[in-house]
Amino acid sequence: PFIYSTAPMPLQACLVHKSLEIIATADGRMRREKLFSICKHAKTLFGGQGTHIIPIILGEDGRALSYAANLQERGYDIRAIRPPTVPKGSARLRLSLSSDLEISDLDGFSAALKELAKNEGKSEVI
Repeated sequence: PFIYSTAPMPLQACLVHKSLEIIATADGRMRREKLFSICKHAKTLFGGQGTHIIPIILGEDGRALSYAANLQERGYDIRAIRPPTVPKGSARLRLSLSSDLEISDLDGFSAALKELAKNEGKSEVI
């Protein structure tokens, strides 16, 4: 029963199939190139590995929750990730990049993070 209760839905197979079709097109190539550019820019702003998932480690749970709430009020879809998902003392924001973003979105997000840190009396977020 465990196997059958956790099997992927048929809809997921259809979605993956369609995604593979899109990836093989010129639009898919354009989206990959745009995402690569966004990841590269994000690496210059936030460090990390230059991948589409960027952890912004804030340390304290309350700080991560406060930052997330403030950024959500500003229109950013961001979540605080806290223990037990991550080790104690390493609460963070998890920024997920996609080809739907613009460089200006990242710049605005970075400026908002810096403003929050400044309001705390810190020169940097981390």
